[in-house]
Amino acid sequence: MFNKTTPIVAGFVLVSVMSHVSQAAVIYNNNFDDDPVGTYSVANLKADWNNPSSNDGVDEGRVEIVDGPNAFGAKSLAVNYPEGLSNTGKSQWKADLGAEYDELYLSYRMRFGDNFDFVRGGKLPGFAGGDANSGGDIPNGTDGWSARMMWRTEGSGGSTTNNDQAQFVQYVYHKDMPGTSGHDQKWDDGTSGWDAIDSGVWYNVQHRIVMNTPGQDDGIIQAWLDGEMVLDVQNIHFRDIASLKIDMIYFSTFFGGSSAPWETTKEEQVLYDDFIVSTTPIGSGIPGDLDRDGFVGINDLNIVLGRWNNTVSVGNTFLGDPTGDGFVGIDDLNLVLGNWNNSETPPAGISYVPEPATASTFVLLTAMICGVRLGH
Repeated sequence: MFNKTTPIVAGFVLVSVMSHVSQAAVIYNNNFDDDPVGTYSVANLKADWNNPSSNDGVDEGRVEIVDGPNAFGAKSLAVNYPEGLSNTGKSQWKADLGAEYDELYLSYRMRFGDNFDFVRGGKLPGFAGGDANSGGDIPNGTDGWSARMMWRTEGSGGSTTNNDQAQFVQYVYHKDMPGTSGHDQKWDDGTSGWDAIDSGVWYNVQHRIVMNTPGQDDGIIQAWLDGEMVLDVQNIHFRDIASLKIDMIYFSTFFGGSSAPWETTKEEQVLYDDFIVSTTPIGSGIPGDLDRDGFVGINDLNIVLGRWNNTVSVGNTFLGDPTGDGFVGIDDLNLVLGNWNNSETPPAGISYVPEPATASTFVLLTAMICGVRLGH
């Protein structure tokens, strides 16, 4: 008899026959669910972020793993910002991507703590390359660059919010930057305006960096907030040499600035989760897109079948639980099949596959292949 715990053998057969149509695009992902709750150790940092050479904030005990109602999914990374500090209270490291790229996407989730005092602003993670220039170190086109995020408020960078809200910018160090501090690129789509960010709310942010043709002003920075494009700049001069590329996640966060007006008024906390780096767009918000490559297909089906009948972290799509019940079974399979081939734009290297339609298709195939009589 078929029920929610019956293995779908034919599904594995079908996937093994057709898996050649898709290529994995995600080169890094981390949701912290396998880290122990409590103080984030240097060992955890090195394991999660490809052995970074620096561990600012971790050594000082400012970083921890939390669970409970405020975490996204099972667990999240929490960064604490001590009272009365600006950039000296930073948590910062550089995660080597293991290769160099001319184009990449970065996505992560973040939540400012309840009743967060944004003060004047602060730094947030982004991509970088080479020397990851920051702190007033103006790039010369051959040494490095960076494109972190920043939140701004209280008139900082032209922000129109008070300190109970903030607005995002891409904070960019590039060869043609107009000053000695990072060059702000406002997350303002020109239609709905420069969105205000609240405390106590989970946001999904995504960056796209395309390196410029060496010596030309054609580099691209794009950004999305909860799936809506909010930034599209295509005239950035990152480099003068082809060997300078995207090679790291620059996890850098602190209040500031470096002077008293930027200092925290009380201890604050920001939660982070679901860091993903991909060669293609990440997560279109399409139900059934478990690997967040913007397309519902064989990769997503493989995730469900590969974890069939397993208990996993509640709501973890990478482990096959898009329905959020903590169990990988028929409901998750039906969600994928019900959205089969859905995509705004099919990612490069992924082909359309005829829809398996419903779980009954797999059951019939099982009967045909294995000679199983259902219902007996």
